[in-house]
Amino acid sequence: MIPKKAIAISQVKVAPAVMRQYVGRYELDPKFAHDFVIYVSVKDDSLWVKPSYLRQRPVIAESNSGFRDSEIPDLHLAFVKDEKGNVTGLTLNSGQGDILVKKLPPPVPSLTGNTTFTLPGHTDAQVVAIYGSFNNWIQTKNYCAREGDGWVCRIDLVPGKYTYRFLVDGVGLNDPANSATEDDGNGHMDSVIVIRPK
Repeated sequence: MIPKKAIAISQVKVAPAVMRQYVGRYELDPKFAHDFVIYVSVKDDSLWVKPSYLRQRPVIAESNSGFRDSEIPDLHLAFVKDEKGNVTGLTLNSGQGDILVKKLPPPVPSLTGNTTFTLPGHTDAQVVAIYGSFNNWIQTKNYCAREGDGWVCRIDLVPGKYTYRFLVDGVGLNDPANSATEDDGNGHMDSVIVIRPK
């Protein structure tokens, strides 16, 4: 057995104000992966990423705009700014060239429709969306708006049965107000709603 060699890398200290500029959602070009969004947040004075369905983890600063993934050491992220200093995206590089990932604009909530979904709590979340069989499970299509001590989303749905989940800062959750669930065929449970004809 070959012992693993420890790699000593000094971490650069990035100012909190600089890290906050990077917070947001970044979508990979669909030609590389369908509906793959990287969520960037600041937690415990560190920058964190949550790549779509993968778990959240910290990234290690190599410069004010360059970071290394803490779980995939060969994966480097560099934030891209325009001439005005606004963050427009990031690049991913694992040694085979840069892949540009564009920063998504702030979400526009879905507030009109015949079906209302509400999610209590999660008031510290940056972005809450709802996705399901009604929108082909696309996580960047139907956003919720903060309302009171929770979130609300309204969507026009025709009569039928739909499976769905909430997406809170990239983490999928079943609807806590709806006990009706169904196995998705892969061992995961999704919330179910049935819209009856009027």
